[in-house]
Amino acid sequence: MLAQLQQTFPKIHEEIISEAFEKFAQNVEETKNQQQHLMKLFKVFGNKIEKMTILQTWRNFNQIYVDTQGKLEEICATSNLNELNVNKM
Repeated sequence: MLAQLQQTFPKIHEEIISEAFEKFAQNVEETKNQQQHLMKLFKVFGNKIEKMTILQTWRNFNQIYVDTQGKLEEICATSNLNELNVNKM
C-alpha cells in the first residue's frame, strides 16, 4: 500500500505518507469499535426501545457508550413507569 501511494504521489515524503496511513488505520479501528458498541446497544435495548431512538441517543451523546447506555436505561425505566401508570387507570 505504501509503495502504491509513493508511486501515485512521488513528491510526497515517505514520512508523511506513513503518518497518513497510520491515521487511516487508527480511524478504521476506532470505527470498528464504535460499531461494536452500537451493535451491543441494539442487542441490549432493541426489544425495549425503537431502534431509531437508540441511534438518535447514540448520536446525541457523541457516540460515547457509557453515557448512551445510561440514558437508554433511563428511557426504559421511564417507559416502564408510564406503562404501570396506564395499567392502573
